[in-house]
Amino acid sequence: MKKIGRRIRSVVTRNQKLSRLAFALLFSTVGVATLFIARAATPTASIDICDNTPLEGNAFIGHDHPATSCGHYVSFGFNPPTAVGAALTKVAGGVAGAVDMVPSGVNGDNRLFIVTQGGKVHISNKDGSNSPAVFLDLSAKVTFGGEQGLLGLVFDPDYAQNGYFYVNYIASASRGTYNGQAIGRGDTVISRFTRSSSNPHAADPDSELLIMGYDQPEENHNGGGLQFGPDGYLYISSGDGGGGGDDHDDYCAYGNSQCLATYLGKIMRIDVAGANTSQRYKIPPGNPFAGTAGAKPEIWHYGLRNPWRFSFDKQTGDMFIGDVGQNEWEEVDFAAAGSGGKNFGWRCYEGTHVYTFAANANCSNAGLFTRPIHEYNHNSGCSITGGYVYRGTQHPEADGTYIFSDYCSSKLWYLAKKPDTTWALTQTIETGFPDNSVSALGQDQSGELYVAILSGNVYRIDLNH
Repeated sequence: MKKIGRRIRSVVTRNQKLSRLAFALLFSTVGVATLFIARAATPTASIDICDNTPLEGNAFIGHDHPATSCGHYVSFGFNPPTAVGAALTKVAGGVAGAVDMVPSGVNGDNRLFIVTQGGKVHISNKDGSNSPAVFLDLSAKVTFGGEQGLLGLVFDPDYAQNGYFYVNYIASASRGTYNGQAIGRGDTVISRFTRSSSNPHAADPDSELLIMGYDQPEENHNGGGLQFGPDGYLYISSGDGGGGGDDHDDYCAYGNSQCLATYLGKIMRIDVAGANTSQRYKIPPGNPFAGTAGAKPEIWHYGLRNPWRFSFDKQTGDMFIGDVGQNEWEEVDFAAAGSGGKNFGWRCYEGTHVYTFAANANCSNAGLFTRPIHEYNHNSGCSITGGYVYRGTQHPEADGTYIFSDYCSSKLWYLAKKPDTTWALTQTIETGFPDNSVSALGQDQSGELYVAILSGNVYRIDLNH
């Protein structure tokens, strides 16, 4: 304790700006030191902390900053760690075409469910073994190739009791008409399945309840993501219908993404609680376009090209979307928890750059659009792989950091939130992946993060500093 006190006095003496600290009280209770700190007047002031000292107050706790000699520091304001690296620990192999990795959401269940594009869901115990057990095989129902296949998986918030989970796939045959759409080969299907009543490590393949579907005019840009939000509703991502440049006029003259009359180029929100054959889903109250004439009431956000992937911050409920660009710009989009109706700009804009205003007078109204919190050009990658905000326990220095990657890179990018609520790229880490096909990031029940390589391996991301 004396050592900490001496270091605080030393730092304050060397830097008179710290004299404007509101207070710093150090005392001991039952042998445990506690440091109470108020915000400094200087936003980037730091104090070395040499022991395991609990902190209270408006402070950022970091590790191994170059300016510290003890290895830990407290920072007031935006001062992220600058010497963080990442190692990869293989947790599964033999899962070629892995495109999604999710937990069941059940407390105490440490399994990771790995989705492969060819139509299978594998269970990994995260022990590095190859060819983990198959939980569900939909290969006979899935059109596989290019950007088509089994693309998404999410477990019901009440999975422990009801055994329900949901998948997003491209159909291999006609499925009938749902939500006013005739679903044929090559179209998107959102279905619910149920866990086997006799085997907790298997699904009942005959339990499918088709929830909704929609037409896919081209083979690419299918989106495919599924997430349950903090509100308990099911969120679905869809691409703009494929081809190039959202050059579609089936619903609107200016393409699909800006058009509210189609499901394409959107994030949708539906209520699947109590779904059955007579009512497969409901429209949640508060969906922003439910009362708009001609608009699909399922739409939550629009103006997206090919959202691969989107996620919710486990702590704040904020939504992050990795939207794949057209010619030059990849982007990360953001929507605060509970805020719907965002227009992320495609095809008027690619990132923050004009793509085309053709046939759409609304493109010239900049106030309609929500700009990305980050963008990068194709000198750094070619196709963003959206990620997650880190909320695990193993690497507290990364808490609140959004980590994502790119299909044409072996790097991980870190975005951190600044005091002014904007986001900044704080680090780019070269991981040394054996190839550059980063197809997905995942998050387990504990909030730790994983990365999948399309060729068949899944790794846990272990940060180091």
